[in-house]
Amino acid sequence: MDPFVWPRPSAACWRSINRAYGLFAAADAAAILQVTPQALHRLVLADRILEVRVNGERRYPGFQFDDGGRVIPGLPSLLREAHRRGIQPEELVFWLVWPAGAKGQKSPLNRLLAGKSPFHQATGEKMMAPSAVMRGEPAAP
Repeated sequence: MDPFVWPRPSAACWRSINRAYGLFAAADAAAILQVTPQALHRLVLADRILEVRVNGERRYPGFQFDDGGRVIPGLPSLLREAHRRGIQPEELVFWLVWPAGAKGQKSPLNRLLAGKSPFHQATGEKMMAPSAVMRGEPAAP
């Protein structure tokens, strides 16, 4: 089973993600990256940044930008892989921000931000993969 097959995030999930990381409008995301809205759209099409639809509006999760206004390392390759697998951006966000596996393990996003593979974590003989059931708030940034 593909680890990215999740139910669509609810409005409460999007509110939690917005509180934890921010969900920027296109104009704000373009300002962060210091590009035009047209260039922002081209970055989305090139799998360089992540755009999601929240209540029909285009939003850009804040976790993908570092403090210097750059896209975090590793995100473009993750986006290309997600695109190749047919994973919807909303599903990818949901998977990234929720802790996976046993209590106390980090979310895939925390691993990505640390420069590690977001797909798994060696834990003895076991490999961490997204949990089939997710509850509560997203992992702390």
